[in-house]
Amino acid sequence: MAGTGVFEDIIDGEVFKYYTEGEWKKSASGKSVAIINPTTRTTQYKMISTYLLLRNKFLQIKFVKTFKFFFVIACHKKENKQSDGLQKSDSKAKGKKHFMDTASFFTRRSILKTQGPLLECQSGNVRNQQGFVTEIPGVFWPYSLSNYPVNLAFLKLVRTYCGNSLVLSSTQHKLIGPVYSGQRCTAVKVVLVMESVADALVEKVNAKVAKLKVGTPEDNCDITPVVSESSANFIEGLAKDAKTKGATFCQEYKREGNLIWPLLLDNVRPDMRIAWEEPFGPIVPVIRINSIEEGIHHCNASNFGLQGCVFTSDINKAILISDAMETGTVQINSAPARGPDHFPFQGLKDSGIGSQGITNSINMMTKIKSTVINLPTPTYTMG
Repeated sequence: MAGTGVFEDIIDGEVFKYYTEGEWKKSASGKSVAIINPTTRTTQYKMISTYLLLRNKFLQIKFVKTFKFFFVIACHKKENKQSDGLQKSDSKAKGKKHFMDTASFFTRRSILKTQGPLLECQSGNVRNQQGFVTEIPGVFWPYSLSNYPVNLAFLKLVRTYCGNSLVLSSTQHKLIGPVYSGQRCTAVKVVLVMESVADALVEKVNAKVAKLKVGTPEDNCDITPVVSESSANFIEGLAKDAKTKGATFCQEYKREGNLIWPLLLDNVRPDMRIAWEEPFGPIVPVIRINSIEEGIHHCNASNFGLQGCVFTSDINKAILISDAMETGTVQINSAPARGPDHFPFQGLKDSGIGSQGITNSINMMTKIKSTVINLPTPTYTMG
């Protein structure tokens, strides 16, 4: 494919170039990786092995221009009706106002953080020292997850405003066509429900599943192909294991290529793989429990701990359960979600290291340096 308009300088034949030191460059090695369309399972386009390199000079432009750079990519794909998932996953996930509000907030926080506070020594015998703290930027290497290719790339860009050099890369060499289809870190992976209300819950979820439209992103479907054939094979393996061990299939299992129809599994037991392994697809297992303690035990026995949800009309009980759950975030009476962006976002155990969020991200991307000024005579506050 040949680049036209804004893409004329960034595409070499059918391979995207990378950006560094103010210009788009070709790969020195000439190596590239194919970006696979999950619907057709054919090569959509190619990226050089170094996906995208952005450094300080590029980051000094105004945020609105940075936003437009990524927004143009999404629009370009939409106009050419390419099924690469850019326009669908991001248009529903985040709007332009959210982009700019987040950028503005990061800018204000970054300026405050890099200036640092002035520290005065007002206690003890040492009264002739003052100091200030600065935060030193370094090289920041984030990953732009393929289920939010534009949104997350932009948010990672604005987080470097405090001066960091940036190497932005993709976690996968394939594109996600669906909005979610279970392919989201905060998607529901397992439902633990009290036996007394399990039948009513399963009936309601079944009614919702029946209304889901299955097909391609171009048709604005709810459930679209998963990211790759290997992902589809993995999901199918979990479903077959559950079937063999006696899980109740509320729908008939159906698959065409990378497209898997939504499936609700009832009566899932701890000896099934689906009870512990993340499907990252349109399958929801339901485990029936007889006590809160049983549910907490299953939750904490998992190797993962990104988010958990508690649904109850008893707020006191909700807080007690939240305290006992080993997860980075607990949502009370709501589905799992990332954000708001100024809230800390983190996982425990195998679900991540460190914490994201506007203030937390800036702290993680900088090093602290203290400078102490030794005055010739002690200082005292006026009073």
